[in-house]
Formats: sequence, structure tokens, C-alpha cells
Amino acid sequence: MRILNIGLSALMAVGLLALASFPADAGMLLKQKDTGVAVWERTGNNSGNEYTIGRQIINVVYENISTASTAYVVVPVSGQVTAVYSVIHGAITNADALINFVCGAAAGDTFASLTITQSGSAAGDADSSTGLSQAVCGTSSPFVLHFGSDGGSSTDIDATITIVVDPY
Repeated sequence: MRILNIGLSALMAVGLLALASFPADAGMLLKQKDTGVAVWERTGNNSGNEYTIGRQIINVVYENISTASTAYVVVPVSGQVTAVYSVIHGAITNADALINFVCGAAAGDTFASLTITQSGSAAGDADSSTGLSQAVCGTSSPFVLHFGSDGGSSTDIDATITIVVDPY
């Protein structure tokens, strides 16, 4: 009879555990939004946070595009630069500003150029170079790219540079 009592007690304990068990929570779920973008979504107490998988957008404020200078950017994923954009923070004078983009930290081949036109320029003017199929800058992550102005224009004006990278 004692064996039967132990067996019934064990069976009841298993039954109670089954009723009182909690669903497993991995902390993050992979999901695809209706826009087609894949994201990791945090669950549990910190629910609502999403982390995009794929395309990386990097914004950099480039100080004084009217001075010949170079800026360096670390790209945190290996991939292909597919587009670059600029928007100026004010009007430039005297001449156009040319900004060249190069893979790596050293001098190399320019993969994109933006010409910021002086004539009629004003804050908010945007320029772009898109469809950059040859701009494979980094086969490992992170990688560096740099860009620089030719210093052709006048007036101390900043620009926001946006770099679009599609990871491998």
C-alpha cells in the first residue's frame, strides 16, 4: 500500500505542476512586419522594443563642407553601400561643393560623388547618389569608409550625410 501512496503523491505533484506551469519566454521573437521588414521584437517586461534586421542607415553631421577636409565613419555591418545622401544646413556661396565617398580609411577609388550646387542653395537642399551596385566596401564587420569635400564653396555650412548599407 505504501508504494501506491508514493505513486499517487507523485502523480498529483506532476498534475499540479502541469496546471501551474508558465509558458516559456525566450525574450526575443523574430517576426516579419506587413511592410516586409524583418525585426527582432523583445517580449516580456521590456516588450515593444524592435531591432531591425537588414538595411542599416547611418547619419553623420559633416562640419563645414566649404573647407577641404575628410571625415571617417565606422559601418557596424559587412555589406554594400547602396546610396548616399546629403542635406545642407544653409546656403553655400562662391562655387559648388563636391563630396567624394571612398571605401576604407586610406586613399582609394571613389565609389560615389555628390555635387552640392551653390546657385540657389538653401538650408534643406538635398542631393543623392543611389543605385550604387559596385560599392562593396566591407566583407567583414565593422568596416570604415571616408568622405571629403573639395573645399570649392565658401561659407561655413554643415551638412547631414546619410549612408545606406545593405548587409550581406
